[in-house]
Amino acid sequence: MSEKKCVPQRVDEGVYPVPPDCSLDTKFSLADFQGRWYITAGLNTLFDTFPCQEHYFASPPSDPKVVVGEINWRIPTNNGKDFIQRSTVQRFVQQENPAILLNHGNEYLHYEDDWYILKSKPDEYVFIYYRGQNDAWKGYGGATVYTRERTLPEKYVPELREAAEAAGLDWNEFVLTDNSCPAKPARVGPFEELEEDLERVEEFASKEVDALERSVEPELKSFGRGFTVLEREVLEAEREVVREVADEERKVLEEVKKLYVEERSFFDKLLFGRRK
Repeated sequence: MSEKKCVPQRVDEGVYPVPPDCSLDTKFSLADFQGRWYITAGLNTLFDTFPCQEHYFASPPSDPKVVVGEINWRIPTNNGKDFIQRSTVQRFVQQENPAILLNHGNEYLHYEDDWYILKSKPDEYVFIYYRGQNDAWKGYGGATVYTRERTLPEKYVPELREAAEAAGLDWNEFVLTDNSCPAKPARVGPFEELEEDLERVEEFASKEVDALERSVEPELKSFGRGFTVLEREVLEAEREVVREVADEERKVLEEVKKLYVEERSFFDKLLFGRRK
């Protein structure tokens, strides 16, 4: 995408401007931002509100102005019944203004993230507003609240609301995140998934055939014997096409099922030593 410029860069629309200096927490200490934190509230639903956002931060002894974060989150799948685990590592450098942390110089899409600390309370919460850019989008942004607890304590909300207003944000637009982090459900094997897919395809094919047959119901209007016969012939031809399509779909399904049974039997013998 970057080298071939496949996607034109979305311009900065000013939705996430740089916050005013007066809204920043200049007393923020990077030393207080170590260890495990949870994102318990987020503003931008594209980036900030994924479930199970458990992050770990640490500063190398050689450079206390740098903090490295292991960022973990989950992407819900299968209508929320399952999830994909994702993780990445990001490196931020604290600027002369201690409330500003920059993550620049990344190879992937040449992305840059600028963090602005709006408010913090040692070992309790860190309220971060961010904006950034990459090869596809300039000026994206959002805001997150980190807390030591998995859920946002209600007692912090009044001061977070005040900090949000100072930065031009509406606290009512923030969404609480789910950090319950339930265990991954029992894995459904590839054969069970294929069985479910076959059932869905067969059901869809059956409904499709019924709909096609209903669409060619005779609506004969006699304008003379010749017209009526011709219309009947056309309708019969349409029905024949529908029947042929249905037969072909069923043949394909039967062939897929046959292959499925053969492969299932093979893998059962290979992996489990069972014979069907």
